[in-house]
Amino acid sequence: MRPEEALALRVRDMEITEDGASWLPVHPQAQERREKDSDHAGVVRRVPVCRELAAILKEEAIRRDLHPEDAMFVLDDGRLLTAEVYRKVWRQGFAGA
Repeated sequence: MRPEEALALRVRDMEITEDGASWLPVHPQAQERREKDSDHAGVVRRVPVCRELAAILKEEAIRRDLHPEDAMFVLDDGRLLTAEVYRKVWRQGFAGA
């Protein structure tokens, strides 16, 4: 998932089925710049999420008292996460792997 796609996600976007499968839909507005001339422009793309990550995201939303319309990825103080910070954390995650 690209940073601009992740930053557009809202808490309400997480889809969890009864069997535990989870998905994050990437909405067209987060894809427009990249796919504006593509046949896929305007189509919601569903990104699978492993159970462990879904549990973490759900727990974090509860811990931070996030509402359905709130951004899923925010800073500890509740401010919106910037693409620059997202990329920095992403790189750190790969460096530690």
